[in-house]
Amino acid sequence: MTRVIATIGYEGATIDAFIRALKREDIDTIIDVRAIPFSRKPGFSKTPLSVALSDAGISYMHFRHMGNPEKGKNIAHEKGWSYEAMYQTHLKTPNAIAELNIAAQMAKDSRICLLCFERDPATCHRRFTAIALRELTGLKVRDVYVEEQVMADLFG
Repeated sequence: MTRVIATIGYEGATIDAFIRALKREDIDTIIDVRAIPFSRKPGFSKTPLSVALSDAGISYMHFRHMGNPEKGKNIAHEKGWSYEAMYQTHLKTPNAIAELNIAAQMAKDSRICLLCFERDPATCHRRFTAIALRELTGLKVRDVYVEEQVMADLFG
């Protein structure tokens, strides 16, 4: 398969369907870009997710500095910035730059996938992270969807 930077959201997915989607795309490593890797959705908090991925032969890494900054929305509002402007500024912090550089190197050596909650990457900060990685690596970005998510949207 051609190397790309993949992204995925687990909204509306089961852990089993989620892992099937990653296997379908031949993903080597999930990079969790949630600042706080906790989920009310069973199987998607850091520890159970990393165990399930390991059992499936997929590595897990948590890059919290690529997550939404804790006070980001408040800062954006106070400064009159768009969310995108706030997050782009956040990606220029030393910790975020360090994680972006590690992710970029990983993307050159293996098939990585950025993980966050939102199904639609257009409504998620991971799209900005993927764009930054695309600029660092020259690789294309591919958004991965869990099949059951589509069915839930159509019939749910």
